[in-house]
Amino acid sequence: MPRALIPESRHGLAGESAITAVAQQVEKVCVLLTSPRPEALDRCAGILESAASALAVLRPSIDSIERDPTVLSSARQLQSAVGRARHLLEFADRYHRQWQERLGSIVAGYRPDGNAATVPRTGCISMEG
Repeated sequence: MPRALIPESRHGLAGESAITAVAQQVEKVCVLLTSPRPEALDRCAGILESAASALAVLRPSIDSIERDPTVLSSARQLQSAVGRARHLLEFADRYHRQWQERLGSIVAGYRPDGNAATVPRTGCISMEG
């Protein structure tokens, strides 16, 4: 799947379009993270994994394509998208941790140090098929 993110050209991998394709995938993650439901977060993991793999495939050819201004523009777009995704992931993590703390204080009270108690988790299995 990661290879599908990288367009082929007559002369091999097309640097600008490959980086742009990865940036578009990261942008898709940003859209999904604006409503961080569990299903969306699961999809984000797969998309980000594919994007990282595609970048790993590009890495050996970076030296030869980095001098091109259009490639640099695409790389800046990718860098910006990764920054947005990072902030959105951090926000989602903080949001869910705060809810876990609230749930812990409601269900299990507070520990002697004043922090919310942790809610014991039971095992769960998620299956699709």
